Amino acid sequence: VGSIIQVSNCLVGAESTPFREPGSRKHGAYYIRYDETNLDALLSTFTTILEANNYAAREAVVLCRGNVTVDRITGGRANFGQGATGQFARAAVLRDRNGDIAKAFEFIINAALKLLDDTPDTLRKDVLGAAPVGDAKTLRRVLWTFLRSAVTGLPDSKLPAKSQWHSTLKIRVDVLLTTLAATTGYKRSASWTNNLTVAKLADIPLWEADLGGKDASGIRVDTVHQVKGEGIPVVLYLARTADLTNLLDGAATEVGRVGYVAVTRARDLLLLGVPKTSKKPLLDALEGKGFKAWIN
Repeated sequence: VGSIIQVSNCLVGAESTPFREPGSRKHGAYYIRYDETNLDALLSTFTTILEANNYAAREAVVLCRGNVTVDRITGGRANFGQGATGQFARAAVLRDRNGDIAKAFEFIINAALKLLDDTPDTLRKDVLGAAPVGDAKTLRRVLWTFLRSAVTGLPDSKLPAKSQWHSTLKIRVDVLLTTLAATTGYKRSASWTNNLTVAKLADIPLWEADLGGKDASGIRVDTVHQVKGEGIPVVLYLARTADLTNLLDGAATEVGRVGYVAVTRARDLLLLGVPKTSKKPLLDALEGKGFKAWIN
């Protein structure tokens, strides 16, 4: 929505424009104070905010800088892998266990974008749009075919993830990328195999694992890296004071870029978690970029 676009523009000096009008639910870019030693209290508040503003838990995500904080919140539950592997894994479980083919398709797109070279910034939006044309239309058709077939496309999530599911996935993705190169203008990245790693996959069937890590309320908890390329209705980004300083400096540093990615994942409502120890000049700087203080 416009207010989130405005904040992201101020952070990096861009001139992006919103492509849709906000809905009737509460929306915008806010910051909310939290106690770093009591994350449960913040998560309880976040759950209350979602309920009060008619957002479902499945529409929200808590984003963290690293896996240490994710594990603190979720209790260190089974990981779905990282990079494109993690996106494919979530798609497989959503398809096979949850029967949510539409949401699974969004993860398939995220995975594909991680493996392709030099794609347009609007490609994800174009593929998910009502009437894609040209290469975007072909890409959607090929990815739908890949998602729908557990026999020739995305492997069955009942396979042991590390020893069977991943090796099968790698063979089939190789074929998928060859097909895309032959039918569209999109070529595989030279480092595509690095994004299809087996790292952090458990050797149990994906079907049996927790989807994406969730807190007790069922809200997804993940790292910023894992949601790159996604658009999520409600985002709570847990930042530290140093993260905020880098975010305010723009995308010149890696930490600043991570913060920018977190901010731009939110489609409707963005809550920036600010430690209670942060001083007034930092809060003033956030407000200068367009963030508003959240008032319960």
